Parts: sequence; C-alpha cells; structure tokens
Amino acid sequence: TLSLHDALPIFLVDANGDMLVQESRAIAGDKFDMTFDLNNAVMLYIFGLVDGQLSAENGFAIPALPGEHAVIEGEGEDYTLGGSQFYRDYHEASQLIEAPQKAARAFMKECQNKFSQGVPEEEINKEFEEKYPALEQALADAVLGYVKAHPDADASAVLLSDLGSDTEHMKEGAALLTERARNSIAANMYKGLL
Repeated sequence: TLSLHDALPIFLVDANGDMLVQESRAIAGDKFDMTFDLNNAVMLYIFGLVDGQLSAENGFAIPALPGEHAVIEGEGEDYTLGGSQFYRDYHEASQLIEAPQKAARAFMKECQNKFSQGVPEEEINKEFEEKYPALEQALADAVLGYVKAHPDADASAVLLSDLGSDTEHMKEGAALLTERARNSIAANMYKGLL
C-alpha cells in the first residue's frame, strides 16, 4: 500500500543518469499495475507525496529489467519486493546492504545539515575524510560478500551499482561474477558507472 492519493509519480533513469520517463500514473485504491517496454536495465523511482511535495522518503527505487515482474508491497522505505526470481534475489541482497547504506546516508545528511548550519566547510571535509572511508568500506564488504556468494545472479550484477562512485570495489565485484552475469542486461547497471 502506498500513500499516494490518486496519482503515482514515476521516473525511469538509465545507468548514465539520463531520465527516460517522467510521468504520473493514475491509481485507484492501494493496488496498481504498470508495464514498461524496456530494452535495457534501468532504475524505477516511485515517489509518494508528503504535504503535496514529492518525497523519496515515502517512495522507493528498484531496478527494472526487461522481462522481469516485480510485486511491491508496503509503504515508503518499509516495503517487500517479490515477483520473478530476479526480484526475490534482489530483495534478499538489498536487505543485506541496508544497514551500511543507511549509515552512509545518515552521515551524508549530517554533513549537509552541518553545512546548512554554517559549520565551516574545512571542518566538515575533515570529518568526512575521517569517517566516510569506513562507511564506504562497510558497504563494499556487504556488496562483495553477496556477489561472492551469488556470482551467477543478475541481482549481484545490479547490486554492484549500489557502490556508486567506488569504482575500485565495483571492478573487484565484476571480476567475481560469472561470464554470464557479467554480460547480462543486468550488468549494464554497474557498467554505466565505470
């Protein structure tokens, strides 16, 4: 169930960050179906509304792959993902990396708040340089642990994109993938970041 009133703001973004689709879909009740004609892996962002404004906190982002079927249940960040085997695997993987991702996001938000409060940029940068590498390493460890345990899973290929700008660990993870996974459509999610 999503708290979205009568319209569902959706965005499809490719691995290069280019917006492919930006639209609102009409919904009735708390269930909806949507189909996209895809020929590559993209991210699907669905945002809810908070006080009439788009809110990532009342929405979610999931990869969308051609031929896959997702079933999403829940609200905001508290949702479960099912459907095809890819989405069941991706849900398992995303739960394993949830804690380090949240810790990194919370730290980034803390830095942004300090900047907004007028804390000197040099002080923020110093704290960032001291603390962020450990947060980044914790995320890399979680992602690489999943990839190592599931080297042939498309979810592993997509999960590498969660490393963002950490291309060193992304390349390390790509080397762990089987040739099939490394050459899958799902792998285009991380390849667009390299």
